[in-house]
Amino acid sequence: MKTPGIILAMTLAGMLISGIALGQEKPVIDDPVIPDPGNFVPYEKPPQLVKKVEPVYPDSARKLKVSGKVTVQFYVDKKGDVKKACALKATPKGLGFEDAAVKAVLQWKFTPALQCDCPVGVWIAQVIRFNLSDIECPPAEGINNDSLKK
Repeated sequence: MKTPGIILAMTLAGMLISGIALGQEKPVIDDPVIPDPGNFVPYEKPPQLVKKVEPVYPDSARKLKVSGKVTVQFYVDKKGDVKKACALKATPKGLGFEDAAVKAVLQWKFTPALQCDCPVGVWIAQVIRFNLSDIECPPAEGINNDSLKK
């Protein structure tokens, strides 16, 4: 028969091993399978963006001087990493906006969504806008950048 002192010591040892007594969080183990986008996962706190990579403006759209937007749906796992992304809608289509948006979103980093203070993987959607006015355009031929500063 174990005495209360032995039980307490065993409990404390287990807590130390797991990191609870030291105030350390338990490691987050991610699900090996990404659920289908149609599977609803409830959450109390949505993922929060902590690192955003801007998409590269497609050359074909730049040459045509066309702006556009893409709705990207993506899965943010329990660690806050974007694991899968796809373009749902693009306007206009076929100028490279879709690929550029997906490549950028796959590099984003989030704090994970939380349900009952536990991280959960969730699907979210975001509109990515491509505006020519937001990018630096090189000066026209024959114009020196230094002459523009005067």
